[in-house]
Amino acid sequence: AMDIALRVEGLKELRKLLTPVENLYTVAWSKGMHSMSKDSGVSARGGAPIATGKLRDKIINAVQKKPMPLWIAVRNRARRRNRITKKQFPYPRILEYSPKHGHKGWFSRAVRLVWGSAEVYLGRIGDDILRKWEHG
Repeated sequence: AMDIALRVEGLKELRKLLTPVENLYTVAWSKGMHSMSKDSGVSARGGAPIATGKLRDKIINAVQKKPMPLWIAVRNRARRRNRITKKQFPYPRILEYSPKHGHKGWFSRAVRLVWGSAEVYLGRIGDDILRKWEHG
């Protein structure tokens, strides 16, 4: 067996020097992802069919809990109970995919409005990074 050892002198100092650069883009990226997530949730709640409001109230938006999040999600976990069998079923899924109820595609259309304009959010992130770069 052959062992290879690598020693980098000054690694701590190098990391300290790179930290401001990481902060330059991670804060702007995280802020942009949170903004897109929030707007996606608002759009989905605005596009939700309203009878009682329970469906709309169950819509949540989430961002990956990391300094530099890689995903956002908009979820609706509303459930409804069948009157005969008493079993619960995912009510939003039925409204999203069934043409029978007249709301087919309500969720994807609402969220796609925001996600289709991702370049706007990316532009804002870029502007924030540039502003921080130029003004410290």
